[in-house]
Amino acid sequence: MMEERLSRIMLACCMVYTVFAMFCMLRFSGTEAETDAAAGQETAGNVTAGGGRNVGSRAESYEEAAAAPQTAAESAAFPTEEAQTAGMRIPLPEGLSPDTLTVANYYDSRAVVVTLPGTYGDFYRGNVLTGSVPGVEGIFLSEPEGKTVLELRTTGLYECRYTVEGGMLALSFIDLAGTYDKVVVLDAGWRSAGAEQETIVDITQRVRQKLEAEGIHVCCTGLDGRLTPGEERAGYANALSADLLVSIRADGEAQTGIRAFYNGTYVIPSFGSPELAALLERSAASASGAGAAGLLEMEHGDTLLAGAEIPAAAVTIGCLTDPEEAALLSDAQYRERLAEGIAAAVTAAFASGG
Repeated sequence: MMEERLSRIMLACCMVYTVFAMFCMLRFSGTEAETDAAAGQETAGNVTAGGGRNVGSRAESYEEAAAAPQTAAESAAFPTEEAQTAGMRIPLPEGLSPDTLTVANYYDSRAVVVTLPGTYGDFYRGNVLTGSVPGVEGIFLSEPEGKTVLELRTTGLYECRYTVEGGMLALSFIDLAGTYDKVVVLDAGWRSAGAEQETIVDITQRVRQKLEAEGIHVCCTGLDGRLTPGEERAGYANALSADLLVSIRADGEAQTGIRAFYNGTYVIPSFGSPELAALLERSAASASGAGAAGLLEMEHGDTLLAGAEIPAAAVTIGCLTDPEEAALLSDAQYRERLAEGIAAAVTAAFASGG
């Protein structure tokens, strides 16, 4: 009798254990499947496959949305379709005036940013991009401060041109390497946000406009609101095979006047970095009326000038911590004179064989 009871107890224990084991296996399998599904959703939202165009969240902010929170960024698939067209066509919301959109090339970030006034996230989730551009690896959507920002990230050095036709934004991408006869990279070399960034970016834009009017192709770095490492910006200029690299900066020391810096360890016959720096110092000082404060070898840790394999120099346009120079640098006419001097130096560099 006792043996029979023990047998029943053991049988019951085995059944309980078996049920418990089966529950654990099912639970583990379900959790694993959920994890795999979640991973699949993340991959679908951020990886481009088969020529598709995706939307993902952006960790960086660009000039048009530099201060905007990124909580509105999307991470759903961007609808696309294949088409036998050159370039890319982006549908525009009905009633949107073409004059209100902007298309900006951010060369050092390898990105093209399209900005529209108004929030159109739902519109772009329901409409199709057409065309195929091998150099575009992904598209990211955000809606900062009442705007819609489409960021097209590229794999190489491209310039984007655009037209608006039939309610579509038509984009074409040009490989920059070897396309232009005269190419200069202008680096907006600000180090802190606020007054310094605004001043340097404004002067850089003024110089660009003047050089482009002279038929010189200009690519700018430092305009996207991010502090890109100097070696990356130098690498961009090198890969582009630019003729010149000019970095426009504010003086970080309590040093007034115009100074210019160059890499003395990288020597180029006939016309190199010291000659470019000398032109920048003299021309900027003469045009602005500021004092010429010196021609110097680059400071320790200047990875931009150290990494450049083309004639490269940095010009400091004054010290923003000095009250007198800060007042001058806030004046639009003074900035214009500085820009004229820097542009004249670059034009003279090309005339000298730069």
